[in-house]
Amino acid sequence: MKTFPNAARGIKNVFKAEILELYSILAVVVGTIFVVCSITTGSLSGILILSLLGILISLGSLALYIVSFVKMLTGLKAAGVDEEVFKKALICVIVSLGVEVIAIILSSFVKSSVGNDIASVISRIADLGATFFILNGCSSLLQQRGETQLAANGKNTLNMILVLFGISIVFRIIPLFIISIVGDIIFLILFAIVSVIAYVKYLAFLKHAAGNLA
Repeated sequence: MKTFPNAARGIKNVFKAEILELYSILAVVVGTIFVVCSITTGSLSGILILSLLGILISLGSLALYIVSFVKMLTGLKAAGVDEEVFKKALICVIVSLGVEVIAIILSSFVKSSVGNDIASVISRIADLGATFFILNGCSSLLQQRGETQLAANGKNTLNMILVLFGISIVFRIIPLFIISIVGDIIFLILFAIVSVIAYVKYLAFLKHAAGNLA
């Protein structure tokens, strides 16, 4: 039976990277909620404490994202040796990072959160593209190995994840048009919930795929 050791090793790294990115997303959501809540606090000490907590958690999420990005790059590069589709996923990941970096640079000159929110949505769409190619790549290799049932599960997982990630993007876009602190928090929580559901299904498939490609 044909084996794909490079893809197996690469997908294991992608699996680890996605777990770290999930933690990063949750940290960003929690950090943002702390910062937003600090605005509604009446006391100066409350504002300082909540803002500081929000900033520290956000910095932690940045560290997680950096480690996740490195693991994702190495994983997709290795997997790309066995399947060309993973190289397209690699491009999407790089585009996602590029958008985030540009947003950070622009935010230094433009004091508005709208640009960051839009960049976050664009980056999320690029991540969705990477997910699409990763799942297709895994399904293709599993099909070649004769793992038809798992390959079919990959396609079903892909459809489900596309819907869930699509919904999460909508929940990230809606706050751009709502001027309400409570509304922002509600949609951030909904975004986090849907993202977690999508990641759990995605990670479960990646774990099985990596174990069946070696």
